[in-house]
Amino acid sequence: MPANLTPEYMKADKEYKAAVTDEEKLRCLENLLRLIPKHKGTDHMQADLKGKIAQVKKQLAGGRGGKGKRSDPFHVERGGAGQVTLLGLPNSGKSALVGALSKAPVVVADYPFATRGPVPGMMFFEDAQIQLVDLPPITSEHIEGGQVGALRNSDMIWVVVDLASQSLLDDVQTLRDFMSERLRISAAGGKALSGYDDDRLLRRTAMLVCTKADSPQAGDNFEAMTELLDPWL
Repeated sequence: MPANLTPEYMKADKEYKAAVTDEEKLRCLENLLRLIPKHKGTDHMQADLKGKIAQVKKQLAGGRGGKGKRSDPFHVERGGAGQVTLLGLPNSGKSALVGALSKAPVVVADYPFATRGPVPGMMFFEDAQIQLVDLPPITSEHIEGGQVGALRNSDMIWVVVDLASQSLLDDVQTLRDFMSERLRISAAGGKALSGYDDDRLLRRTAMLVCTKADSPQAGDNFEAMTELLDPWL
């Protein structure tokens, strides 16, 4: 009997093949098991998926608490209706934003790299709880180990931009390059980023969040940034 796999299943299978971390693989496998047509023609495939899920769960359990293995310091257990991770450059206002929206115990300072690891907090939107995760800042030369996996595994990414920055357009380009080259994420409404036509791209929703809108140069900076990002949005 033919499997008669749906386009949704085939798309999910491509995402699984592009998965990097065990957490991401587990999520993709569970999605494949949910999407696969349930009939005799897929019995073997369903059993294979269940075996892979069990294996990945075993690896994750061992990595988080097993003897001789180190846990992932950037793994944050999901909570609420969805998980949102924050991506930004040093002193972009990520921590202040998370602290204001969720009352999480973030470190807000006027020096770079005050945030050294993930800091989760719960934000309420209407009657839903949404988990915000503040992450250390990135630069074009530096990113904390494990941060790529944390960003790729979340449901949404907030790309935080400082409108008071004297180098705003360079900052935005750095974040844009990081999204496409390091995260391999297509964030443009389901369309591949300019220059990419690659099955390894991961589809994720990303929201541009601007901070320090009360700064004198915020208006001009916002307009210039919008022009720069017009092909990407």
